[in-house]
Amino acid sequence: VHDRNEEFGKLIEETSSVLDIDDLTKIAGFGFEDKNIYLNSYVSIVTESVFFQSKGPDDIFVNFPTGYISEKVWKPVGHCQPFILVAPAKSLHYLRQLGYKTFSPYINEVYDTIEDNEQRLLAVVTEVERLSKQTPEEWVAWEKAVASIVEHNYNVIKNRDLTDYILEMT
Repeated sequence: VHDRNEEFGKLIEETSSVLDIDDLTKIAGFGFEDKNIYLNSYVSIVTESVFFQSKGPDDIFVNFPTGYISEKVWKPVGHCQPFILVAPAKSLHYLRQLGYKTFSPYINEVYDTIEDNEQRLLAVVTEVERLSKQTPEEWVAWEKAVASIVEHNYNVIKNRDLTDYILEMT
């Protein structure tokens, strides 16, 4: 299982990266992240709180058959940045139901349709690897190609009220 994976444990113990802030005690919530992380990157890889869903009787039951969205995805949306959503299957589908656009064909989003946790994660890794091989010129063209999508998403989040989401989920 993912929580007993030696490579994952080693990665966590031996790798240190700062994304938003140095001091985690100063996190004040959405909108307080450092905008430079978005200005100095082309795409966000959003890792949701839940990715692995229940597979067997000994697993803790976690099942989001229609996808899972938390506050994490709103950061790149609010900063007008494309994203890959590392989440349960159908999470991008759920975002589209809320009126947002996703980034196909610029990002291969087939991962969102894969129910098997490991296969979905491998599809995400494959797409991240593909994007990481783009040249600076390809990134510039890519940014221009996704500009209308990020603008649309920004306008949706800017013009919606939290109660809109609550009403849609009931």
